[in-house]
Amino acid sequence: MVKYVRWLQPEGLAQIAGWACGGLSDGEIAEKMQVTPHTLRRWMARYPPLQAALHGQHDAVQPSPDGTPPGDQDDAVEDALHKRAIGFYYEEERVERNGKDGEKTTVTRKYMPPDLHAAIFWLKNRRPDQWREKQEPLAPAEQRFQVEITIV
Repeated sequence: MVKYVRWLQPEGLAQIAGWACGGLSDGEIAEKMQVTPHTLRRWMARYPPLQAALHGQHDAVQPSPDGTPPGDQDDAVEDALHKRAIGFYYEEERVERNGKDGEKTTVTRKYMPPDLHAAIFWLKNRRPDQWREKQEPLAPAEQRFQVEITIV
């Protein structure tokens, strides 16, 4: 089987999207895929779903035929939290019923702004060393330094 075919399957695209969401560079992703960065760039130019998975357009990663999201349920929740943390556009459909004219459907494109709480939750869990609330305790008194200054 040709190497790129594996990565164009829903499971492969979901894995690539997960690496990209995790902050890996294209070069690091190419290494995980066991190809050169040059090969990955060629594949991205040739296969739009691969480019979409790498560059955050996760809607291009199609669900499997039985309707389950790519990868496991944890990946779907992680993607939803990420979208909520950075903001996203969505379409809202409204149906108005009028006795005379029948139904009128209006589709409106709306923007959901980033949610501060989702961003904080994301950062605390993805980068705990930089974003945790717990402060490092001071060293015990016997380990503290004493500085003596003499002015002449």
